[in-house]
Amino acid sequence: MPVPRFWIGVWIGFLWIALCAAPAGAASFAGLPFIDAWDVTPDGQTVAGGGAAPVLWTAGGGAVPLPLPTGTSSGAARALAADGSVAVGVASAPEQAVRWSGGSAAVLSPGPSFGLGVSADGSVAVGQASSAPVRWDAGSGASPLPGASLGLALGITPDGSRIVGQASIPGGFYEAVEWIGADMNELPNLGGGSAARAISGDASTIVGSVTPFGSGARQLAASWVGGVLSTLPLLPGTLEGDAWDVSGDGRVVVGFTGTSIFSGQRATLWDASGAHDIAQLLTAEGLDLSGWTLQEAYGISADGRTVVGDGRNPQGLARAWIAVIPEPSTGALLGVGISLLALARRGAVASR
Repeated sequence: MPVPRFWIGVWIGFLWIALCAAPAGAASFAGLPFIDAWDVTPDGQTVAGGGAAPVLWTAGGGAVPLPLPTGTSSGAARALAADGSVAVGVASAPEQAVRWSGGSAAVLSPGPSFGLGVSADGSVAVGQASSAPVRWDAGSGASPLPGASLGLALGITPDGSRIVGQASIPGGFYEAVEWIGADMNELPNLGGGSAARAISGDASTIVGSVTPFGSGARQLAASWVGGVLSTLPLLPGTLEGDAWDVSGDGRVVVGFTGTSIFSGQRATLWDASGAHDIAQLLTAEGLDLSGWTLQEAYGISADGRTVVGDGRNPQGLARAWIAVIPEPSTGALLGVGISLLALARRGAVASR
């Protein structure tokens, strides 16, 4: 039955209003006054990082150094609670896992230890202590995670129920694993070493890296969805990669690809359409990144738009950065519009 032209006109009118009223969010880029940016809150407003000292950064307040425990001289904040009020990380030397809250620093484990992830409310931290993967609950010491005496925990779901990381498997390599309650589950791999670095907010997607077994095998960025392993594509001219973080719904992944994991790195974003050089995404939006080299992307906001990482600034200095990737909403609406226009043409022809 032909579609009445009246209703076609109504729908096209609504589409036009939507396209005009909801333009794509603007892209942006800024260098940050410290060396490494490790994490960003789900809303993209607070960044954790460090270099000479652990730092929190916000657009309104700039970079604010965090206090160091007595006897330490440097450190970095590695992970943030959802509202940015709690951070975990490491102070050196010697390395000690630290939790920052309310303007004070609390040592989580006094020996060689690292805080690497934290739940949304800040009550559960994960990392490594005395070479073993651990979790710290509010008000208690380190609790070894089951199944591995060597390894580290790198990521945690917002509710603290699932933890991902790397564990030494008897007779094998350090492998990517997931802890759920009292169970440790080894994730599929390619016969060599692997690591799980982050898990999406909805727990649908784990990201990290895998190395195929064999002499000279190269490390590849990877994702696990429903327990199924997929390697992520490389940017042209690169040979290795690593995935460091994932959006809340698991659809956008960030990390880096390079000629090796130590050289030629290019901050990389993966989505359903493939691998993208983050610097190229930004320059395509008209942003001037002259002199900047974006080397690694380490954190991403829940909506997949705000990305933080590190690289080299125009003076050649190691510096952190924050970028907002253009929002795809207008393109999606345009696709709907094309479909409606095609429908309109068919309806007009059928009514003749």
